[in-house]
Amino acid sequence: MRMKDGQDEMTIGKYLKDRRLAHEKKQFDVVMATQIPQNQLSDYENDRAMPSAVRFIQIMRALGEETLDLTQFGEGMEGKS
Repeated sequence: MRMKDGQDEMTIGKYLKDRRLAHEKKQFDVVMATQIPQNQLSDYENDRAMPSAVRFIQIMRALGEETLDLTQFGEGMEGKS
């Protein structure tokens, strides 16, 4: 799924990776905080898999971020992991 970010479209994976890097966190830091397998986090960040809403929130909380309105990304997040 993509969301509008100003003029550019941003994927959920790019958003997650950008936010992680903005917080100067490594994937390992997020993995330890969430218990999400590293390969799965990598798949999310590289748009090879779509995180469920629960996983997305877990990642955002591990980064110390407020979660955003998932409707900005459109349909498709429900029921996936």
